[in-house]
Amino acid sequence: MKINVLTVFIGFLTAYMGVNVILNPISYDTKFMRIIDLTANKWPFGIALIIFSLLVFWSEYRRIKKLRDNTDSSSEE
Repeated sequence: MKINVLTVFIGFLTAYMGVNVILNPISYDTKFMRIIDLTANKWPFGIALIIFSLLVFWSEYRRIKKLRDNTDSSSEE
């Protein structure tokens, strides 16, 4: 029963991106030399990213709990 590190990383990354969009909605893309302005949509976009990260964490917790329950029931037999 191991924690999937990639899933947790994706959860933290999307939560960070959601908070970053809410706090700093204007960013500059150096590769394409464009300003990305999410000021009008910062709350819906940021909250959607945070909710997605919470769903990722919840699914990982549920997977671990299911594995733990399966190992506990098999050890009782």
